[in-house]
Amino acid sequence: MGSDIKYLKAEASHTPEMHSLLMEHGPNEWNYLPEEGVKAEMEDVASGRAIAVLAKAEEKIVGFAVAYPGLIRFPAIVESRKDAEVCGYIGDVVVHSDFAGKGIGSKLLNEAKSLLREENIQEIHIDCHEENAASRGMMRKAGFRQLALFDDPDRRFAGSRKTWLGRYTD
Repeated sequence: MGSDIKYLKAEASHTPEMHSLLMEHGPNEWNYLPEEGVKAEMEDVASGRAIAVLAKAEEKIVGFAVAYPGLIRFPAIVESRKDAEVCGYIGDVVVHSDFAGKGIGSKLLNEAKSLLREENIQEIHIDCHEENAASRGMMRKAGFRQLALFDDPDRRFAGSRKTWLGRYTD
């Protein structure tokens, strides 16, 4: 079924379906998904502040990744020698539970990286709960390596309450 998936750049009209998918298939003990943050992310996609790539099976969105060109999400930790204009951040990545384990998440990450590189982004960051093995595996498969591990009790409510921050550079 993974070969029947089409990947394309999201448009503003896709955001209601993206929002529903994220709120239905994104929540778990590891993910931080405050409703106002999810709404803001969808507004960022609709306005063009963020770019998103969709995974579609037939006409249904079964996954997506949201990327922010020109954003350093954790500036106190990143300490990049690069300007924010050449850095990017990948926010939410979600795959419908019926399509999990088929490589769609890794493909979405690679597509998001490609979209960021088209924007001249040289360094890409992403984060997840330290103990979220599925997300970290997907991120490693897409070439992300650990940049930092830090206490994050305001966003992490389970387990170690730490955030793993990954970095990808060409």
